[in-house]
Amino acid sequence: MLILAAISRWRAGFLVASLVVAIVLQFSPALQLAGFGLFFVLLFGSLAGHLTYHPATLEPGANPGLVMSAAGFTILGANLVSDGVSDLVAGRDVWWGDLPSTVMWIVLVAFWWYIALGPHGVRLRSDGLHDRQPFGSLFVPWEALGSASAGRRNEVLLRYARPELVVRRGLRPGRATINPVTEAGYLASAINARVQTGDNAPLPRG
Repeated sequence: MLILAAISRWRAGFLVASLVVAIVLQFSPALQLAGFGLFFVLLFGSLAGHLTYHPATLEPGANPGLVMSAAGFTILGANLVSDGVSDLVAGRDVWWGDLPSTVMWIVLVAFWWYIALGPHGVRLRSDGLHDRQPFGSLFVPWEALGSASAGRRNEVLLRYARPELVVRRGLRPGRATINPVTEAGYLASAINARVQTGDNAPLPRG
């Protein structure tokens, strides 16, 4: 858990380190092979982060699972892109599909960095609940909320008193479910405390 918390807190440094490692791994075929192994290690670590990192705090930081996914795809992308670049530099015949593939991997890695580093997630603010995701957002004013409860897989289920006030933008599936990094029961209790008192009530302890 401490490792996941550190990755969440220092996500930018972790991703920069993964980029440096990805570059170093290109110096020999043996190191490249190790890079593929490291990709799968990070992939399994990402799964562990998604399943287990749910601290009882309203400022949980980034999802370490997403950060490790971004690091893993950085290493994998560097391995695959470097092969095409090496062929080009050596003057070997380059397959016509190498350029689109290279561009695709660069875009994919940039996309993962955007997900890992962007200001995404659930925030409780003075005007309401904000849930910002990579392709869309959900804003629920406090007066629109009726109650909240914890669901399965660390979901928080929202019940609305005035659903017409809820604002959803972009590509965001659903209006009544959020998937926070914060432990779902803790977040639901904090939401209910705020709704029931109508002011900035003390938040429940984790």
